[in-house]
Amino acid sequence: MIVSLGLLASFTIAQAQAAQPLDSIAAVVNDQVITNAEINTKVNLIESQLQASNTPMPNPAALRTQVLQQMINETLQLQMASRYHLKVSKEQLEQALQHVAEQNGLTVEELYQSAEKNGFTVASFNKELKKEILMQMVQQQAVSSRISISEEEVDDYLANLSKNQQGNSEYDVADILITLPDSPTPEQVQQAESNALKVVQQLKQGTNFKQLAIEVSGGAQALQGGDLGWRKLAELPTPFVPYAEKMKANQVAGPIRTPNGFHVIKLLGVRSVADSQGTPDEQRKQVEEMIYEREFNQALLNWIAQLRAQAYIKIY
Repeated sequence: MIVSLGLLASFTIAQAQAAQPLDSIAAVVNDQVITNAEINTKVNLIESQLQASNTPMPNPAALRTQVLQQMINETLQLQMASRYHLKVSKEQLEQALQHVAEQNGLTVEELYQSAEKNGFTVASFNKELKKEILMQMVQQQAVSSRISISEEEVDDYLANLSKNQQGNSEYDVADILITLPDSPTPEQVQQAESNALKVVQQLKQGTNFKQLAIEVSGGAQALQGGDLGWRKLAELPTPFVPYAEKMKANQVAGPIRTPNGFHVIKLLGVRSVADSQGTPDEQRKQVEEMIYEREFNQALLNWIAQLRAQAYIKIY
């Protein structure tokens, strides 16, 4: 079953209850509890997937911390969805099931069978998929309004594309982010840069990138080994572009400073894609969508950071 860790790792069977023994509580997010049992379920699933892909196991404590941080982010987004009174309709769930099944080359029935092999019932699978849909809905509502793509941005991209054959290529980039807080002190910047340089050194010494990303990255794709997936240059974070377009497969670059922190990136691969044969208007629409996705991903990170800053979060 080919499903991203981001999807499967969010599937939990154990649910937080109103009354939990104190030693089973891992964290409290506003008025909701995250239990150690829930964390264990996700950790076990991720470890099984890493083992199946022959990826070296990350440090257990680091993996557990990453899973907990992801669960905190998910909880905050679902709380916002509840505040917005968002609901998932039967039609939306059916469309999502069909989409996930098609992505994996399966029928919906085969998708359910595969999920059951991973320990899920049909009901628990549907419940977790609804959570994914709710998070997408609240992200669109809270983040999309912050994004505006100008005609000049589209013009600039098209002009550069016509002069650059690499516009017909897609890049698979993985990212390790050493985060910085808002308004960091010089000492915090220096420490983050030092940590990023240590990451570069570990990679030069042969440490597996995916393993290290799971252990130390503060990026949204940490539990996917930092893999951003196949993207055109316009879809990559802008600071990555000058590096990605010059790198060869399996090369590492960084640290790269951004407002969020210091990034270390690895080019996993490059592939050619067919030229768009659409009309000029269709090409502009495609470019707008690529730029939008890039801006949306950055705005999403900023929004989640704001949610965390405004929330009551206690980790036990």
